[in-house]
Amino acid sequence: MSCGKVLEGLTGLAAVKQVLLIAGDVKEPQGPFAATIEVMNTGLLGRYGINSLSIAGHPEGHPAVAENEVRAAETAKAQLAQQLGIEITFVTQFLFESVPIIDWCQQLRARGVSAMITIGLAGPAKLTTLLNFAYALRRRSLDSRHRHSRQCADQADRGTRSRADRPRAPRAYLSGELVIDGLHLYSFGGLLRTCRWFNAVADGSFELDDDGGFSLTSAN
Repeated sequence: MSCGKVLEGLTGLAAVKQVLLIAGDVKEPQGPFAATIEVMNTGLLGRYGINSLSIAGHPEGHPAVAENEVRAAETAKAQLAQQLGIEITFVTQFLFESVPIIDWCQQLRARGVSAMITIGLAGPAKLTTLLNFAYALRRRSLDSRHRHSRQCADQADRGTRSRADRPRAPRAYLSGELVIDGLHLYSFGGLLRTCRWFNAVADGSFELDDDGGFSLTSAN
């Protein structure tokens, strides 16, 4: 089935207006496209009414692609989306540290990329569960100090909240300000548990600690 036929079905039958476009890490492409930007270049997304596009962001780089290539590709995709009139959002895998997130966001803005940013965090889960996902998805071991994913999420969340949770100016980036548009929680420990954690944080039911994170004060 052609790409056009797929999009025709998605938009015509299901009224899809936004998509998440991920190239994957296969050595040989399983189809006519080897990269996300090649799909974008066809112009088919806009032709079939897709006006909002999410793509992968890599704050910590990519294990199979050189750093400069990753950053150049981010800029190229953002520029192409702007030319095509498509709203673009960078969505990341789950991260445990705030520093790479902050550095990456600032680098994007310094390169003139004004696309929206959604950061992935691991929701509360057992360490063994996280290690299994981390091994499969990130192909590298986790630091032993990440004793529990709730702590990891709390620390990363606090690090970004201190810069992002402030009165928002217009969508344009302001020099010295960090703009993060959303969080994406990976519910490795279960959807209900993740939702309870998220609601507790949103309600302010937590206490700051001395390690750069926080602990929930409400039962979840």
